[in-house]
Amino acid sequence: MKRIKTYHLPDWQKISLEKPVLEISDTDIEENIKDIAKNIATYDKESKGKAKKKDKVILNLEVTINGDAKPTKKLEKHEIIIGSNKYKALEDKLIDVKAGEKHQFKLKLDENFLNKEFKDKEALFNVEINSIFKISEAKIDDDFAKKLQCDNLSDLREKIKKDINYTYSHSIKTLMKKSLFDNLENIIKFEVPEKLLNQEIENIKREADNIKNEEKEGKSKSKKELENYYKQLAMRRVRIGLLLSEYAKVESIKIDKQDIQKAIQEQARNYPGMEDKIFEIYSKNPQAVDLIKGPILEEKAVTHIFDNKISTTERKYRKEDLKRMIEEVL
Repeated sequence: MKRIKTYHLPDWQKISLEKPVLEISDTDIEENIKDIAKNIATYDKESKGKAKKKDKVILNLEVTINGDAKPTKKLEKHEIIIGSNKYKALEDKLIDVKAGEKHQFKLKLDENFLNKEFKDKEALFNVEINSIFKISEAKIDDDFAKKLQCDNLSDLREKIKKDINYTYSHSIKTLMKKSLFDNLENIIKFEVPEKLLNQEIENIKREADNIKNEEKEGKSKSKKELENYYKQLAMRRVRIGLLLSEYAKVESIKIDKQDIQKAIQEQARNYPGMEDKIFEIYSKNPQAVDLIKGPILEEKAVTHIFDNKISTTERKYRKEDLKRMIEEVL
């Protein structure tokens, strides 16, 4: 590909970014431990008394809409945890019921029961309570920690702290990348090859179709405005991609087998239980490996820029504040 004559690397010293730093409190760690304990809790104590919050209720359920003769939905031996808020309206009604009882409730549907088209419609719930089980919560102590492959409770706390840091580290870097790319978009103004631009526009359109983004954008933008939006986004991506590619050449940044292996491992981590399948796909498909080389090189170039070219100012965030910012920005 011919090099663009007007193309040049920016003055990195003019770019300064905020670097979010996560402050993990003891409360954050304890809440995480409680969530783990909740997930491994058992329901092995059958109760003949009234159902209370946290109890598991086994029931038969028929849901009828608009007075139809036949139930719209029918479930047998269905399990509901009172307080899980999965079916909140029904869970609230199940408090104080007893095994063997039959009840009828008029409730508004949510999308967890039926399709979205039935959301907020009133329905008749015919419920037969089969059995009720009390929760046996795990005791949080050293034995609990050992079941999670930790030496003791203190070791578990340290592991959870590392896990929280790892979980947020990717999002923090993504925030910083977005900030860096926003800065670069305002700095670099060189023309790009039309073929590359058109290819990226088509890629963006396909992405929009896949995630139904076009429908969302279309509500606030005309067809022409939407086309301009796609073109601007494609221009940003192509310009920054070319710049990072050139930066990698200038700084002699290259990809090795370890980089590729690390990227594949990170992808596999996103598919618990399917790790071997992910590794097999890449080991048997060289084209799949070629597809991830571009993102790997970009990631290495961005990391090099963060470490060597621009200034960053650390700012501490509590977990809930950082989470909120990530949700708003990303």
